[in-house]
Amino acid sequence: MTDNEIPRNWNQLVKLVPILPQMALENNFRSPAVQSIYEAYSKHTPKDIRTQILLKELGESKTGLLYNHFYYDRLLKHLPYVRHLCYWYSDPNKEDKQIFNELNQIINGESKTFSYDFIFFTNLPQAKSIPEFPHTHIFVNYGFAIPKSEFFKPQLSQELYVRN
Repeated sequence: MTDNEIPRNWNQLVKLVPILPQMALENNFRSPAVQSIYEAYSKHTPKDIRTQILLKELGESKTGLLYNHFYYDRLLKHLPYVRHLCYWYSDPNKEDKQIFNELNQIINGESKTFSYDFIFFTNLPQAKSIPEFPHTHIFVNYGFAIPKSEFFKPQLSQELYVRN
């Protein structure tokens, strides 16, 4: 992805959804700084330990919406109002419609006064950090800038961040 291809607004990001899985193989949605941290973590933390950490964050349900600790900051560099999350689940056969319905319930709940736009995509198998554990990348459009102190704050699944 060249700098000219980086989305400058929400609609441009939405238009990329069909090709994001293939684009993710290029592995340049992250800035060099975030990518080097991700690579160091992947290299020095065995996959079984990474899986244990993930399962601890998810809790007994083994399902949850978590911040992406190695977020796609380069892809979102012009979109300070978009949060990158990952939805982890145990059913590898879950279809997009079911994922959408579950995410809509988590993100928007039963609110009749507002709703947040979100998009999602699933990486191709060769681009997954923990391929045995299905997950989908979610971008939520909060419609306003999120302070960096809040954006980078890690949260566990029990403390899911959903702005009301």
